[in-house]
Amino acid sequence: MVLAVAIAGQASAGEWEVIPSLEIVETYTDNVDLVSEQEDKTEDLVSRITPGLTVRGEGARMTLDLTYSPSFLIFIESDEETDLRHFLSGEANAELAEDFLFLDARASVNQQFLDRGGVISSNQDNATDNRRTVQTYSVSPYVVHNFGTAATSRLRYRASYSDVSIPEGSNQFDDILRDTLDHDLSLRVDSGPRFGRLSWGAEAIYTKTDRASGRSDADSQTARLFAGYQLNRMVRLVGSAGYENIDDATLSRAPNNFIWDVGFTLTPGPRTTLTVRGGRRFGEETWSGNLEYRISDRTILSGGYVEEITSTQRVLIGELLTNPDGIVVDPGGFSLIDGSFRRNRAYASLRGQRGRTSFLFSGFWEEREPELARPREENFGGSARITRQFSRYISGTLSGSYQNTKFDRSLNREDDFYSGTINLNYQVSQSISGGLSYIFTYRDSTDAAREIMENAVKINVRATF
Repeated sequence: MVLAVAIAGQASAGEWEVIPSLEIVETYTDNVDLVSEQEDKTEDLVSRITPGLTVRGEGARMTLDLTYSPSFLIFIESDEETDLRHFLSGEANAELAEDFLFLDARASVNQQFLDRGGVISSNQDNATDNRRTVQTYSVSPYVVHNFGTAATSRLRYRASYSDVSIPEGSNQFDDILRDTLDHDLSLRVDSGPRFGRLSWGAEAIYTKTDRASGRSDADSQTARLFAGYQLNRMVRLVGSAGYENIDDATLSRAPNNFIWDVGFTLTPGPRTTLTVRGGRRFGEETWSGNLEYRISDRTILSGGYVEEITSTQRVLIGELLTNPDGIVVDPGGFSLIDGSFRRNRAYASLRGQRGRTSFLFSGFWEEREPELARPREENFGGSARITRQFSRYISGTLSGSYQNTKFDRSLNREDDFYSGTINLNYQVSQSISGGLSYIFTYRDSTDAAREIMENAVKINVRATF
């Protein structure tokens, strides 16, 4: 990010905004160590002090949005006593050579639960080794060239890094993601407007994964041709064909074969788009789909289905590149394992706004098969969040979620996880705000020793300078 800013900043000084902040949160929890229902709980009062710094810049050929906010936690009763946790989100984009050479850089550092089968909670202000710092970074220079109205080409290199801070000397998290670097080199050519209804494209991708955890490195090569034809105003036919080779010791069935798919895109009106594709990839039949329906200008229904071979590293990088909130977490709430796995995922969401009320309802189903000693995990669940602006100064949020997790193989275990939050915010002035929250967490499990319940109440004050 510093490189992007330094180079692009030479072209234009731009406009800069630096916003310091300070937040103080007091949390009461009736289960600070997140012990099971069979053990004696410990109540605690946790103080969290979070200074922050946000830097935003925009010039003729660059943009920057970076926020860093370390949190210092003080526990009164817990054996942990104090803890320092880092939070960072950032994005930088630069045009290094006009209409030719570009650079993207993104970063995320936050706290996440590592093992879905371990102790978990919706409250972050408690003490457990199952929650650690997760770092995700991406830097990508790329070149764009236009061949008039005939075609557009893009040559891109991306370096992506992920790491999880594992407790020193711990054998509990041997298979958790750490110190992993991905290299992606891709060339994509797409047809231009000269071809009218018929479109075509070609893509070549080379990927190499360097794992520092002791597992074998991995690499893959993919080459594909794409074609599309606009049959009429509503229907577009699409398809692709190519070859793929994946060399990965963490997969027992690493594919090396011909790949293809065919499908269609329906656009019955300006508010609806549906794409369905089916074919063969990863050594088996595959399907994918995507739907977006704009019920109104402020209400959108969307969903999709995907089958793929991927890894925790690539899931996190995908969230880093597409999540507008800058909060990078695994959307399925799975264990952050090291290695590749087969993934099938279906998801849907309804988001919108009605007057002073905004809402989001979502649901998903996903299964992951690591093909290692690690058990296969299958999750499904849903969440709801409603936010209401009661007045110019007061707003409230009501949210809840449910997730069912099945652990196969030797564990033969099933968990139901429930969470609910009530939050009330008050804007004291333009620079000072405060809030009161209640968080409830409960996990019911077929393994009684894994059942967890926590109640937490928070009071916070935040100021910007």
